[in-house]
Amino acid sequence: MGEIRVGPLSPPNYSDDEVIEVIRVTTSAVFTVTNLVTKHFGFEDDWKNVGQMFEQWASIKQNSVWGRRVPAMARCRWGK
Repeated sequence: MGEIRVGPLSPPNYSDDEVIEVIRVTTSAVFTVTNLVTKHFGFEDDWKNVGQMFEQWASIKQNSVWGRRVPAMARCRWGK
C-alpha cells in the first residue's frame, strides 16, 4: 500500500472581492430573516424599522467601495 503524506495545509487565499461578496450576501440574508420573523410575530414597529435600516444600508453600500458589482461566481476559482 502507498503511503499517504499529509503536509501543512495552505491557508485559504480569497480575494477582497470574494470576501466582500460573502459579507454582502450574509448581511442581506440576516436582514431578510429578521424582516420575516418580526412580521410573522406581529412586531409591526420593529418590522418597519428593519425595513428602513435595510434601505439605508442598501443606499450606503451602493454609493461606496462596497457597491462594486461583483457577480457571485465571477471571482470564484470554481465558477466558470
